[in-house]
Amino acid sequence: MSDGGSLVIPIIENDYLYPFKQELESAIGWNETSLNIYHSGNSAVALNRHYDSYDVFVLHLDGEKEWEVQIIDDDNNNIATWTNITLVPGDMLYIPKGIWHAATT
Repeated sequence: MSDGGSLVIPIIENDYLYPFKQELESAIGWNETSLNIYHSGNSAVALNRHYDSYDVFVLHLDGEKEWEVQIIDDDNNNIATWTNITLVPGDMLYIPKGIWHAATT
């Protein structure tokens, strides 16, 4: 990871964080979620600009991470612009499904 890589850890049934995943699902009223932990080295890009077919919630725990997030202007015929957001520990970011985004450290 020291050369800019990222480690992605999916939370599965036998994981110690699985009860947290279940509590989260219950709290938001969703039957099934996907919960991943990302650990990124310096200058890492886990994924290039992309969109997901599901809503994304990001809880940032350590260091700083720069996010590029697409903004759709419904008043201007859905023309997209981009905004940059810096997350620090304790910040949460919500990205609706279909919105393009990327993160770097």
